[in-house]
Amino acid sequence: MEPFISFQCEKERCKAGDLLKGNDISTNLMLEGFRRGLFQRGGQILKRNDYLYQGECLDILLEDEQNDYEPVDLGLKVLYEDPDFLAIDKPPGLCMHSYRHRVNLTEGISFLFHERRLKRKIRFVNRLDMDTSGIVLIAKHPYGQHAIEKRGMKRAYRAVVVGHLKPKSGLLKQRFAQDPSSHQYILSDKGKEAITDYRTMDSSKAASLLEIELKTGRTHQIRAAMAAIGHPIFGDSLYGGADSKMTRQALHASHLAFYSLREERLVEVFSELPEDMEKLWANLR
Repeated sequence: MEPFISFQCEKERCKAGDLLKGNDISTNLMLEGFRRGLFQRGGQILKRNDYLYQGECLDILLEDEQNDYEPVDLGLKVLYEDPDFLAIDKPPGLCMHSYRHRVNLTEGISFLFHERRLKRKIRFVNRLDMDTSGIVLIAKHPYGQHAIEKRGMKRAYRAVVVGHLKPKSGLLKQRFAQDPSSHQYILSDKGKEAITDYRTMDSSKAASLLEIELKTGRTHQIRAAMAAIGHPIFGDSLYGGADSKMTRQALHASHLAFYSLREERLVEVFSELPEDMEKLWANLR
């Protein structure tokens, strides 16, 4: 195994465990890494309380992992890639995971990993509904996945909704719980908090084009939030927005931002509005 990433001790001396903790390595990953001998200094296996001295590096090694998904070339567009993350542009109609024996995104990512000779599990950092298009971020290893979970990331969407929102921009604080009879997420005092920031970018006689940023990550959050205030997403039959002009919900993950794992650099990924949403908005204007 080759060193995957290294952390340098910048103090006069520091314990291996403290150096890892200071670089956002979770306790579980740390304990497992020490147990498996994956933290080393110049090829020497380190224990948690071993000291490193100023200028010395702690190397993290990655073991090969088993990926049981069949690689399928789906022609996925890669929007961003570095040693830790891969971002792709998911087309609408594609499930994240296996569903009723359909080809799914996991198989497409398995193909990209196979091309790159990456023997890794597939770790989705964010998820999209089957008929939502746009950016999906995949971590190439558990350290990347944990770093995003701890540091957070910006997730912005474009949506075409029914009607005009008043005010044109705002912050929605709602609580949703799943209705077992309809599979919708509905307003409920006993539900989980959902915070949604929206801004009207453009409007037509009967619709609005919104930019929406998630402050929380609840299932169906944007779809449920818009429906709850009387402005369902065009084409969203589950939440009252069914329309002959659109065969799926007009919702697209357009912008994602997070900090690089290896340096203090903000990574921003963008995805253009897909053709079906462009046509919808042109017809509505």
